[in-house]
Amino acid sequence: MAKLDVEVRFDSNSKQFTFVPEKVYENDKGGGTVLLHRTPSDAPWHFTDAKIKNDDGTIRPKVVDAGATVEFHNKNSKKGDYQYYVVIEDKHGPHKSPDPQIINSGPQMMSLDAIYPVVGAVVGAIAGALIDSHTGLIETRGMFKGLIVGAVIGAIVGLLLGRMLAGRRAP
Repeated sequence: MAKLDVEVRFDSNSKQFTFVPEKVYENDKGGGTVLLHRTPSDAPWHFTDAKIKNDDGTIRPKVVDAGATVEFHNKNSKKGDYQYYVVIEDKHGPHKSPDPQIINSGPQMMSLDAIYPVVGAVVGAIAGALIDSHTGLIETRGMFKGLIVGAVIGAIVGLLLGRMLAGRRAP
């Protein structure tokens, strides 16, 4: 499960909260852990509470590390935006934050890297069957052997292409 970090700053003079990032996108099958960190770590305030506004009980907040961190354990697999708030306490008393968001993009059906071998297998199978049916180069057992050989070669080429392109994408 993914762990996503959010820096939380609080200015006691202006009573302003800052969340970096303000929106957290989760897409690890709709689950993971979001960690809110008091920033800087020696700031003169601590977390006392955290709540999800529109949760069905699957996102569980917990204040840990003597109020330095809030953990949101997300077991929700439904797509949706979930607003949360935190309560901190400093020498002036408690302060409730505005509503940043945790956004579940939901479970992913297939990663982009898995698409290349599938497309390669389909294209290879079609090409292999067409070549074999017109030329008989693979053997005289009809186009099915060409289909199988083409699918295997296409899947291998697609897998290699997917891995090569995955290395070029930004994380």
